[in-house]
Amino acid sequence: MASNPQLERNLQNQVAIYQKASDAPKAIKVIFYFSRSELNRVNTILKKLKLTGNQDIVLIDTRGDNKPSGSKATALDELDIKDIDMNFDQSDFDGINLDNLQWDLPDEAD
Repeated sequence: MASNPQLERNLQNQVAIYQKASDAPKAIKVIFYFSRSELNRVNTILKKLKLTGNQDIVLIDTRGDNKPSGSKATALDELDIKDIDMNFDQSDFDGINLDNLQWDLPDEAD
């Protein structure tokens, strides 16, 4: 999560350790942010680590102030992907350790 005080250290070291331990050729880092200030913090860290634009890092916008509610959609055929409700609260992730989330990906076909 973007609010994790150890985010920078985790991006530098932890992912590589887990990747090596699981013999995974690739790793995807997923970072949830809940406010504009958290997004700014993540972007600052990514810039510092020279990871800006890295395709293996996925930022998930869970802010509630920039998307309409999905419950207000009137018909499925009028629904656009941008209308889907992604208004999460940090408490929605209580008990889930997202910092250690790992995905094993298949090797790319040559």
